[in-house]
Amino acid sequence: MLDLQHNSCSLPTLSHKDTCGCIDGLLRAVATCEASAAVWCEPGVERPALLVSLSGSLRVEHLAIAGHAAGFAFSSFVNPDGSETSFLPADLMYEPETDCWQIDPSLDPEKVASFAAVLKRSLENEGGPLDLLRGRDVLADSDDLSEHDFCQQVDAARAEISNGHLQKVVLARRLVEPLSAGVSPGAVFEGLRRMDQNGFISLISVADVGTWVGASPEVLIDQKPDGMLRTISLAGTQSTALAGGVENAAWTQKEIQEQAMVSRYIVNCFKRIRLREFEEHGPRTVQAGSLMHLRTEYLIDTNSLDFDDLPSLLLDLLHPTSAVCGMPVDAAHAFISEHEQTPRELYSGYLGPVNTASGTHLYVNLRCVRLGAESATFYSGAGITADSRPEDEWSETELKISAIRDVVRASVGTELD
Repeated sequence: MLDLQHNSCSLPTLSHKDTCGCIDGLLRAVATCEASAAVWCEPGVERPALLVSLSGSLRVEHLAIAGHAAGFAFSSFVNPDGSETSFLPADLMYEPETDCWQIDPSLDPEKVASFAAVLKRSLENEGGPLDLLRGRDVLADSDDLSEHDFCQQVDAARAEISNGHLQKVVLARRLVEPLSAGVSPGAVFEGLRRMDQNGFISLISVADVGTWVGASPEVLIDQKPDGMLRTISLAGTQSTALAGGVENAAWTQKEIQEQAMVSRYIVNCFKRIRLREFEEHGPRTVQAGSLMHLRTEYLIDTNSLDFDDLPSLLLDLLHPTSAVCGMPVDAAHAFISEHEQTPRELYSGYLGPVNTASGTHLYVNLRCVRLGAESATFYSGAGITADSRPEDEWSETELKISAIRDVVRASVGTELD
């Protein structure tokens, strides 16, 4: 599983032969020690980064990116004024670039050694279901939306659009499935990484938050160490296989207009802070695992600007984007609050590393699942415009759920009940 050659801090180093086992072992260790963990793999990177926060309490704050300590941030869809962003400090961090653990020098060496001993035992406990998944199962209170009820919500949204109160609104739903056997979060993570090598693959395990795994194609704020900052607009969804490949993609007028709305929203955010120096590329068709989307990319060279707070300011302006909320944002948010029956939690929020060796990479949490000991909870959404057909929007949510549901099924080794 791991090469247990130890460095000076007694933390094991990765042999890269069994990433699934490594992740599952890490989750056992952090649950035992009442710690938290984040695992992620950036697009185009073969090996994941690991982060452990040994503190028992989760920091909730307004994320000021410039000058912030290294760590991993995540936010729910509802985050008033950006003040409720959760942050895991990088007490211990395994970086694939250096192939070793980085340790916060302020940590108590005995605390590090204690965790290292637990981690070693957890890594050597190979095989068997993982029984220390965080968070409660939701089977008992599951009230998933039926197709009929979802289509009624779409009709209500279209009525608001016809009345001029909305231009677009994104409606989300969840699907709770019982698991017939223990699930391996590491296997889900690796399955998503194999399925979508162009996406941001993530896993977090935090007490009272749960264990979430996801693959996102949508950059919210991406800033490299060289100062280049990037964000994107993303909309439209179709099956790559059914279309016959990216080169054969054909988009409807509804999908083109929806993507244009998201792009206008981003440009209007730039205008609000008088940001004029940016490059715009797109829209073009991109593949995200088994799905395709329309994407426009925006690039900003922050080296040419005297604007240290730009990443944080853009984060506050962009979230929630019209791609996951709607337009106008306030009216769409109010409609969602009134009509959606279950909270989105981390779905359509954002997450990613902050000020690590590779920079800051915050992504919208789109293709995601919350794993429990006995259930998996899937989330998806669809953008409703004046041209929406309720049955088509339901089919889009089903298509998005099926992409990650298949990965979870494979990680269990048997069909979901």
